[in-house]
Amino acid sequence: RLRTFVGKAVSPTGSFTAAMKFQAQLVIATAAFFTVVRARLSRRLLDDALDDLAKCTRVASKFLTEPVSRQVAIQQASVYCATDVQVKEGKYICPHFKEGIERALEHQEYDKQYDAADFCEATEQYMLDI
Repeated sequence: RLRTFVGKAVSPTGSFTAAMKFQAQLVIATAAFFTVVRARLSRRLLDDALDDLAKCTRVASKFLTEPVSRQVAIQQASVYCATDVQVKEGKYICPHFKEGIERALEHQEYDKQYDAADFCEATEQYMLDI
């Protein structure tokens, strides 16, 4: 049986097909929108991560002036935290800071030597992953 729609004969299945096409177009448009949003957020997160890495390296270069072992890097970072005047409530923060560094570096090669850049790559990546 045919229906008329604006002067044209349309079967009931024809209007169903048009509705399905519209829904498919809507799904595609929504997916495209979220892909663009996700790409922009990913870019912003990447920019933030690179900025954090640069800041970390700048600070770590104050206490890691040459490549050192894991234990020495942890010790020097802990001492820096405890003595830096910009760290408020160091007696509460620094033990947690030390624990985070220990956890981050335990996932690295045992005999690895750390300069400021290597130290920050390992610790920043660990903090992003948790």
